[in-house]
Formats: sequence, C-alpha cells, structure tokens
Amino acid sequence: PVLFRQQRPGRDGQPFRLAKFRTMNDHCDASGKLLPDAQRLTPWGKLLRSTSIDELPALLNVLAGKLSLVGPRPKLPQYAEILNMQYRPGITGAATLAFRCEETILSQVHPGHLEAFYHHRIKPLKERIDVRYMSRATFWTDMRVVAMTLIGCFVPARIPASFRNMAYPANLVSASKR
Repeated sequence: PVLFRQQRPGRDGQPFRLAKFRTMNDHCDASGKLLPDAQRLTPWGKLLRSTSIDELPALLNVLAGKLSLVGPRPKLPQYAEILNMQYRPGITGAATLAFRCEETILSQVHPGHLEAFYHHRIKPLKERIDVRYMSRATFWTDMRVVAMTLIGCFVPARIPASFRNMAYPANLVSASKR
C-alpha cells in the first residue's frame, strides 16, 4: 500500500492512526526477521524522506484534530514517556528540526548498541527540546518552526558536531543491561 499507518498516542493518551507515505519494504532475511531499516528503505522512499514529502498524509490527521502542525512528534507507544501529554503531537517541532539527521546518526551506531544509544543520548535530548519549546510556544515561534521545516525540505541536514565520528561508550551499554 502507498500509505503507512501506525497507532500512536496523542493528546491525553488518546490513540490515533498516523498516516505517512510508505518509504520502506517488508523484506526479511532467511530466518524471517525484518532486515534493518537502512536495507529496507526504497530509492523512492529515500527521496520522500529527504524532502519530508512522506509526511504530507499526516495533514489529514491535522484536519481531523489528532495532530497539530507544530508540536512534539508522536512517539511509538514503547518510546512515549508521557502517554497522556496535555498537548497534541505535531507534524514538525523543535526536536524534529534539531534531529533531522537522526537516521544518519543512528547508522553510525552498532546495531547491538542502538537501543541503549537511543535511550541514553537521543531520547533525553529530544524530550528536553520538546518540553522547553512547548512551555514557551507562541504563534510566532510556531510559524518560525514551520518556516524552518519548509527550508529544511530543500537544504540537506548536517550532523551536529557532538554526533560526528563517535564511538558509543561501552559503559552506557553495560549500564543499560543492569
């Protein structure tokens, strides 16, 4: 199918189905396990993601009142710390802009460390950015985020210096296994 739909927690924990254009296939390895995301991303999907066109169907969620244009991205239930947040999630937001190159950052991490890396490095930063932004959001700051998002559709994302050529520390991996 052209559209990818997935259940996400929205405002006050109300679940909704997020819609996006499909960018990956369902290819599996010989044992039946899904291949890594990078190997399932289609050439068309790569273009859709690089320009953020894959998010256009989410405008239907905005019209239905399930999403706003600006706000924290709706998380998968297993990654949502606050399942009953008091505001609607958004198509774009401050953390979304800050981590436009998240896939590239994660591609540098060994698959065995991916989950721990995400929980210890990326997730806390994104949550701080989202909470700070939402506590100070105004119409004009939202318009700035929308403008920056539109610009970001045409300008390639750069990896922040703190995430370039990194070696994921073993002590965080061992700490996450405790």
